[in-house]
Amino acid sequence: MRGRVCTKVVAVAAVAGVIATMATLPPAKADALDGIHRFCVGLWGTDMVMLERCRNGQIEAMEQLVAWLEKHDVNARAKAVTKLDDDPYVAIYSTCSDRWLGDGPDSGTADYKMTARCIQKQVEAYNRMAQ
Repeated sequence: MRGRVCTKVVAVAAVAGVIATMATLPPAKADALDGIHRFCVGLWGTDMVMLERCRNGQIEAMEQLVAWLEKHDVNARAKAVTKLDDDPYVAIYSTCSDRWLGDGPDSGTADYKMTARCIQKQVEAYNRMAQ
């Protein structure tokens, strides 16, 4: 990806850290738009066609992420667990947000499309293993 340094964060998250992260999500759409703009400019510079495509895709993915968090009540579930293994949805969110949300929704490093895709793939794998 042009103009973007990808780093993979590999860490074991403490439940308190997950809860602190969860408390900031889902972000208010207006608060995240500036970060989305910076993220897309970092990828596409002044290419307006690609900026528009990037922005629209990131906003759609952010809305999907918010819907998933609300549907599975992940924020409340995170507060109820004592370790990540206690709740697969909390563990999935933690894994994907650590990988793709960077330093937060307004940082310009949050990739909502990859976060949503990561969650989808993690849930699919979890469901296959649960059969």
